[in-house]
Amino acid sequence: MLSNTETDLSSGRVLLGRYRIVRPLARGGMGVVHLGRIEGAQGFAKPVVIKTILATGGDTAQLFAREARIVSQLQHAGIVAVIDFGEVDDSHVMVLEYIHGYNLGQWFRYVKRARGEMSLDHAVYVILPVLEALGYAHGLTRADGSAAGIVHRDISPGNILIDVQARVKLADFGIARAADDEFQTKAGMFRGTLAFSPPESLEGGSVDARSDQYACAVVLYQLLSGVSPFKGNDTGHTITRILQHVPDRLSSLRKDVPLAIDAAITKAMSRRPDDRFATVGEFAEALRHGMNWSEREAARDFAARIYDDFSGEMPIEMGLEPLAARDAAWREAPDASRVSLKPPIPSPPADAVTKTGPRTKPIGGVASPIIDETERDAPLPPAPRSRPWVWLVLAAAIVLSAGLLVVFLGPSPAAPPPAPIIVEKQSVLEETAPISAERALAATSAAAPSAAPAARQTPTKALASSSKRTLAGAFQQRQGAIQACFKQNPSALADTQHLSVRFDVASSGHVNSASLSPAGVASQPLGACILGVARSTNFGPQPEALSFSIPIAARMVQH
Repeated sequence: MLSNTETDLSSGRVLLGRYRIVRPLARGGMGVVHLGRIEGAQGFAKPVVIKTILATGGDTAQLFAREARIVSQLQHAGIVAVIDFGEVDDSHVMVLEYIHGYNLGQWFRYVKRARGEMSLDHAVYVILPVLEALGYAHGLTRADGSAAGIVHRDISPGNILIDVQARVKLADFGIARAADDEFQTKAGMFRGTLAFSPPESLEGGSVDARSDQYACAVVLYQLLSGVSPFKGNDTGHTITRILQHVPDRLSSLRKDVPLAIDAAITKAMSRRPDDRFATVGEFAEALRHGMNWSEREAARDFAARIYDDFSGEMPIEMGLEPLAARDAAWREAPDASRVSLKPPIPSPPADAVTKTGPRTKPIGGVASPIIDETERDAPLPPAPRSRPWVWLVLAAAIVLSAGLLVVFLGPSPAAPPPAPIIVEKQSVLEETAPISAERALAATSAAAPSAAPAARQTPTKALASSSKRTLAGAFQQRQGAIQACFKQNPSALADTQHLSVRFDVASSGHVNSASLSPAGVASQPLGACILGVARSTNFGPQPEALSFSIPIAARMVQH
């Protein structure tokens, strides 16, 4: 059995015969969530999440096993699936599908920071798949015809996952209840995320499907208003607000909220369960009835926004691990651990899954009676490196005119064994004589006739070395993301050894447009990845609008 001092299983270890641990993703008071990979014959590999618990006695193990049994019954596209469950060293291990994205709470906080508020159609759109998944779970019938009666009981933004392709999935059934559940919460013990829990869960009343409906309404209210309607200064204050507070109507806070949608959320958030909708399906129908926009258009716009945010500045702004880095981690399993275990080689790409919740929330969904609901993500350890068989050298240069060339390369390789892809370092930036803004704008006008007239009229100034370093530094900060694009597409190097990204940048530093040369590469996965990084780069305030190119050269050196 794992002791309380063992925070995770060894990276590289194979569990249950075919699931290799890559590294920890998150830790809780009672367990660890690992990034892992399932390995099969002929180099087959696919990312998974591996959950383990550190203690097998008491309620923890019982809840963990219950979660596996309950979720194994749920076969729905909107619910994170359980792949396997077993025991290792007398400790339970659960293997889950891996979602390549972030949770709704993380995205919501980024949207507030970056854009002030979430758009109405996005907020409604993201909650509809959750209601659909819950409707399936609530109405599930077993093979013998009996009702499963599954209630999630812990709906919160942290348990709603969104992948980079904008698919929404419900996770963490750790405290879910079934109709014939043998486990009962002890008297005086609260389980769940307090600010999203209905009054009946605090008053000793029965918790049923209408409780999940209430929580979904609270989540939607928060997405639209920007604040949690019931969260107080402390636990006691939050409980008082849940039992007594009547939130302002959304239509009084936002003029774009239709009265029908406002009424639907208010009804679903009623204090008395009998005053709510009979089912989550009715709630979803009421939301759709109130829409004054096209759901299809909302879906298309939502997908574009999610891709831009998740692949752009969101990970940097929110201190999250970039998806490219996590994708690279599971593909690079350690060699040393393969000596006495199965030796499959990482190979095909696959969509991924992960979730990190509040630091104080134990793994498996078991919450303590007093809950800290701050959703923060702990720093993640660097991915393990292996297989010293190739070096990738990326040379990037910002070219403002024939007279200015700034070249910079990534960090030098660490101590052996080297990484499969290594970016060599040039520590000193090349320096040339500064050019005038007039010359820079002349080059801009020739290459991009549509540049803003105001930019062309900017008085002539010297483009100092500090400005060159600002541009270079901005791209250097994205070097890891560019490298990750090549890591994900190593086979593309033979045909794309010399690329160039052209930028049109506003004086604010934001990229107005970016294009890739050769143009044919832009439609390929490597090109799409590089352009995603390019468009999300911020070069910082500039004296005027600029156009310039960033050549990227890559070469393979076999060892």
